[in-house]
Amino acid sequence: MSKTAKVKAAKLKPFEKVLNVLISGKVTSKEELDALLGKEIMMYRISTYMWHIKTIANGIIRVAKDGRKVTGYQLVNVAEAKKYLEDNGLLLSKVEKLADISEPVETVEVVKADAETV
Repeated sequence: MSKTAKVKAAKLKPFEKVLNVLISGKVTSKEELDALLGKEIMMYRISTYMWHIKTIANGIIRVAKDGRKVTGYQLVNVAEAKKYLEDNGLLLSKVEKLADISEPVETVEVVKADAETV
């Protein structure tokens, strides 16, 4: 006897929210990240999120600077990062505002089967 499939909503991790904003491949300023993600991420941890993108999603981040001050971030290998998001069902079609990132994006099926006794 097997149980029916359960559907569970996937919640985006903070670095995946940042990755969805950077997926265009254009330079994104720190102000844009702060405006789009609002209270969803902690801006003082932005370097941690970039490190997670580098290590988990195999992304390459280019830092835009004005002297020593960081002004923005750019995702260099968009195809590989997009593949990570698609494989995990986390790719948002278009990020325009905070509500796009806050809502669960995809559902994941969890199937449990009981072992039959002989």
